[in-house]
Amino acid sequence: MLSNEKIKWMTRAALYEKKEGKGSIRINRFRKGDYISWNMIKSILGITVGYALVILLYLLGISESMLDELTLPFVIDMATRFLFVYLVLLVFTGFVSFLIYYGRYQQAQKKMKMYAQYLKKISHIYQKEGEGAKGDYLS
Repeated sequence: MLSNEKIKWMTRAALYEKKEGKGSIRINRFRKGDYISWNMIKSILGITVGYALVILLYLLGISESMLDELTLPFVIDMATRFLFVYLVLLVFTGFVSFLIYYGRYQQAQKKMKMYAQYLKKISHIYQKEGEGAKGDYLS
């Protein structure tokens, strides 16, 4: 039997699933540490590939003038600078991606708690209806 209260809670749960549920449910399939570390690894890999492409373009751009100055100390100095910038970029990217994905996980947890409350309310209503239906059959 349909009741206004059951319809209200089922509508809220359906709207949640349609609007926000897909992302929150997908995020909450992971444990917090797994979700954060997986996304940090993806961010760091993206930064690594991007930085390698930038370095390659830079070296191609200065390749003609670099051939005149190509000595071992020059190459070591340039490699040291590139490595330093890369490490700073990695630390910064790791920190920022940690903050972003930690916040996303926390938001998904809050949203899933709300969704779980909707489902508990619906379950409670079904239990009440089931108890009432048992009594009707016995009379």
